[in-house]
Amino acid sequence: MSKVNVMITGVGGGGVGEQILKCLKLSALDYRIIGCDMSKTSKGLKEVDKAYIVPPASSPQYLDGILSICRENDVKVLFHGSEAEMKVLSNNRKLFEDAGIYVPLNPKNVIDVCMDKNLTIEFLEKNGFDVPKHWEIRSESDMRGIDIFPIVLKPARGGGWICQYIHCPG
Repeated sequence: MSKVNVMITGVGGGGVGEQILKCLKLSALDYRIIGCDMSKTSKGLKEVDKAYIVPPASSPQYLDGILSICRENDVKVLFHGSEAEMKVLSNNRKLFEDAGIYVPLNPKNVIDVCMDKNLTIEFLEKNGFDVPKHWEIRSESDMRGIDIFPIVLKPARGGGWICQYIHCPG
């Protein structure tokens, strides 16, 4: 059986791409792994069979660059390595499917729910799942209703905005 050409975006350290790379390398199946990252110092680029530097997922050149690399290397499966790339690849999945490249991603509507903790909680509650006690914090006054400690504060979407409302006396 010949090697299957797969590509992993975002093979830099510590993320999804690096973990997918690790899994494929540990597999008993034989893969030719093409990896890309936007940083030339990415540790993952040294661990793949063929490496490329690509622009960030927000760049207008990103999709064409990824598709070009996939075609050049007869890639059969394209894995995303970061959240930003997941969104771009999901929104443009048909472009890759039309080129015969499988992109193992959930549908956009699933990704949209899963990327928002409040929508995820709503979905789980609506479908009969037990969920942990939770609060939506939009201002410091919203924290008055919290009646258990310790708690974990995380942004519902993206990162960072909630941190401005955390106040530690002292």
